[in-house]
Amino acid sequence: MTAIRTAFPLPEHEDDFDRLNRALFERHWGAQVQRHGRRGQAQQGVDFFGVDKQGGLHGGQSKLHEHRKDLKLKEVKAEIKKAKAFRPKLDDYVIATTARTDPAIQRYICRVSRLYCRRGLFSVSVFFWDNLVDLLGTYTDVADHFFGNPAFTQAVGDIKGHFDQQTGLIIQALGLGGGEEVDQAIEYTRANQPELAIALLERLRTKRWASLTERERYRVIANLGPQQDLWVHTTGSC
Repeated sequence: MTAIRTAFPLPEHEDDFDRLNRALFERHWGAQVQRHGRRGQAQQGVDFFGVDKQGGLHGGQSKLHEHRKDLKLKEVKAEIKKAKAFRPKLDDYVIATTARTDPAIQRYICRVSRLYCRRGLFSVSVFFWDNLVDLLGTYTDVADHFFGNPAFTQAVGDIKGHFDQQTGLIIQALGLGGGEEVDQAIEYTRANQPELAIALLERLRTKRWASLTERERYRVIANLGPQQDLWVHTTGSC
């Protein structure tokens, strides 16, 4: 089952986009995909290729367009023409792009692919960014490798924002100084509320560090420790 669509940031560099495409189409084609030559060399319209288990030869071209600019039909025609010169002969050819979906290009690709198949050439397809996002939703291991987990990252950010807000309200209400905040954090840890303890200590470390005494700084560092430990087990205090 395909995962719910998640927003992924566009790659900024051509090499990064090409690596992403190789990983995605290795899974999609069921083939061992490799890079074809290097940029600046004659590549016959093929940036990466792979042979599937049935012996089919797949080739792909990466087209990175900044800010999802449109893919031009003349670009598509030029790459397809170059791919005809690739040897050994391709069975399938893909253009993968960060450009916005273009219905006119999709219709052109359908006509060309049918014509080429009748002539014994290769099938042709274009994967726009929306199509690539669909593949990322299918091959979640590839998505996690290149982007982490965007939904999880957003959730963590929302939680952190909530605790930052709660921490500010607590400090404002209690009128705590640096040493008193450390004491309050220790109490939260003892009460099995490490998330609030971490929020208090991190606030001291990042926003009030310059105003703390040497002893207060030492207590913050000693009680903060590795955050993972605070989450799973209450440690001693100083």
